[in-house]
This record gives sequence, C-alpha cells and structure tokens, in this order.
Amino acid sequence: MRDSIIIVSSFVLGVLLILFNLLPDIFYSYNYSDISNFLLYILLFFVGVGVGLDKSIIQTIKNLNRKLLILPIVSYLSTIVGAIIGFYILDLFNIYSLNLKEVITIDSGMGYYSITAILISQEWGAELGSIALIVNLMREIFTILFAPFLSKFFGKFAITVSAGATAIDTSLPMIIKNDGNSMFPIAAYCGMFFTIIVPLLISLLLSI
Repeated sequence: MRDSIIIVSSFVLGVLLILFNLLPDIFYSYNYSDISNFLLYILLFFVGVGVGLDKSIIQTIKNLNRKLLILPIVSYLSTIVGAIIGFYILDLFNIYSLNLKEVITIDSGMGYYSITAILISQEWGAELGSIALIVNLMREIFTILFAPFLSKFFGKFAITVSAGATAIDTSLPMIIKNDGNSMFPIAAYCGMFFTIIVPLLISLLLSI
C-alpha cells in the first residue's frame, strides 16, 4: 500500500505543480513524451537485467501452465462486462449519450490508446477518438498507480489482467516488482497478444 500512496502522490503532485504554474519556466519547454519514452527504455532495460539474472526463469517458462494461455481472453471478457455495466450506469443517470457499440469498441482498446484513438477518430470523429484516448490511457495510469493494491487484494494475475496491452511495456516493471520475475513470460504473452489483436478487433467492431 505504501508504494501505491507514493506513486499516486507523485502523479498528483506533478499535475498540481503544472496546473498552478509552480515550476520554473524551463520545465514547460521540454518534450516530456520523449523524456518519458527514454526513461521507460531505461526502466525496461533494468527489468530485463533482473529477469536475466533470475536463473529459474527458463524453468518457469517450461513449466508454464497451458491454462494461462486463456488469460488474455479472460481479461478481455472482464473488460467487456465492465463496459456493459458502465454503459447502463451512464445511461441510468443520463451522464453521457454513448451507445453500447461505442462503449464496447472504446473499451476494446485494452489500454492500447494510440492505435485505438486513431482508428476510432477516423471512423467516428475526433470527439469519440478523444474519449477512446482518455479511457485507454486511464487504464494504463490506473494499473501503474494501483498495482500494489491490485496484487495484494486480487491476486498475482490482477495487474497483468488490468494492464491489457501495456503488460508488455509500461506496466511490466510494476508487474515484475509486485508479482515477481516468474510473471514475466505471462505478462509478455498477454501484452503481445493484445498488441496484435486490438487493431484487428477495433477494425472489426467499427465495420459492424
């Protein structure tokens, strides 16, 4: 829980400092997308080193339970169930007028916000594309911020299921940190699965 508090506090602090212009002017001139990518590459490098130093990782892969191959499917179905529940809640309180197909398609991005936003923007316009971007980006942020909580209260597969497509990159360090090196092959498999499937799935849903 301490890690979650530190991560959430750091995120909120960064947002507040920018919103209230409390940082020196030099901070507003950086391209933070490039900096974030660079730091992510370094972080993933050290994750790789840590996994490589774990001599049991090869045996873990060999002993991988074949039933875990359906984990991405469980993750997707859970997401769709949540999307349908969310749709009826929004509809009940008349919060936003999205139809069920739009809700399911947006949530089918599984955290792969870049390609999901582009595909939906091309077909349904910039407004829904922006919603798709925010929804899937928030999935990634939620997974990273609450990873320790997810692992502690929902089990060792919870972070990977929540991460979706980001299990192979941005969420991977948190998966390894909280659930151990043995989760690397499972997380990598889930992340790669969604990275390949999501563009095809979104295109299919948009064409229906």
